[in-house]
Parts: sequence; C-alpha cells; structure tokens
Amino acid sequence: MCILNTSDPTYYKQGCHPSLLDLSICSPDLLYEIKWTVHNDTFDSDHCPVEISFNYGNMKGPSVRRRIHWGKFCKSLNSILDMENDIHSIQSFEKLCNQEKNNNTLIQDMFSKKFPPWWSSECSYLLGQKRKFLRPAKQSRFNPYWKRAKHIAAKLRKLIIHLKRSYWDKLCDNAGSSLCRIHR
Repeated sequence: MCILNTSDPTYYKQGCHPSLLDLSICSPDLLYEIKWTVHNDTFDSDHCPVEISFNYGNMKGPSVRRRIHWGKFCKSLNSILDMENDIHSIQSFEKLCNQEKNNNTLIQDMFSKKFPPWWSSECSYLLGQKRKFLRPAKQSRFNPYWKRAKHIAAKLRKLIIHLKRSYWDKLCDNAGSSLCRIHR
C-alpha cells in the first residue's frame, strides 16, 4: 500500500493549523501511474477537493500478484492503533500501514503455476474462455452462458486428451531410440 498524499494540506479549520486529514491510498503497482493534486478552492467546506487522475497509457502487466488479506489487515491495524498513541505524522502512519500490509500479503509469481509439459497456449486460452463463460453462467441455471461454457469445456477436454497422448507417444519414441543407441 502506498499513500498518495504529498505535504499539501487537505483540511482547513478556522483557528487551527491545516492538516492532512484526507488520505488517498493505492497499490504499489499503480503508484507511478496516478497523479494526486489538491485544489485550493474549498467550495465553502473545510475540506479541499482532491483530484486523482490515472494515466492509462503506460500500464504494464505485473509479473507478480500481491494479494492482501483485507480482513486480517484491518483487524491487525485496528488492534495496533488501539494500543499505540505515538502516531503523530503521516510518515509514521504510512510506515505502520506498510508493515501491516507486508505481514498480511501473499506474494505469488504470475508464472509460478506449474503446467504439465504437454500444456499449450491453446489450453490456456480455452481455460480462460471457459472461466469467462462460467462466471455469468453460475448466476442463473437457464442462460446461454452454460451452453457456451460446456462447449468450451468439451473442446478443452478433447484437446487435453490429444496433447497427453501425443506427448506420451513422443516420450516413448525418444526413450525407445535412446535405448537402441545404448545397446548398440
């Protein structure tokens, strides 16, 4: 988790110092894709409007997926905040949030899933298509997505059977030819 706030105050109250009351938080993957600005006109409020804009042009797919367990994160952060009273700056709050984020984050390499040696890109495509149609199909028993999902699943099963058999045949052929070379 990253806090987007700069040192610009977002809250003004008459007779008090300006403060950074409103926090904007994003994932580390998006930190450099987001622009955060505070507008000076409060529009008769004690809070300044905050504008968060996103640069869609420079998006790159992450090679690592980070999954934060938000329930555990909130529970542990709240228990720490209940016990500690020495959080006086945005930096100390950000440090505390980052520590708890790291403690409650599962990091998974996007390419860590081990596929069998016979698996092909066509298998991955069909699996993705099957999942794409299963999601809306599960919402209702009688919709056209079930038929499409079943058709894709059957196609995937046939492809897997074919790829397994051809892989096994190649493996046996290679093993047979290497055994012949050893015995000669």
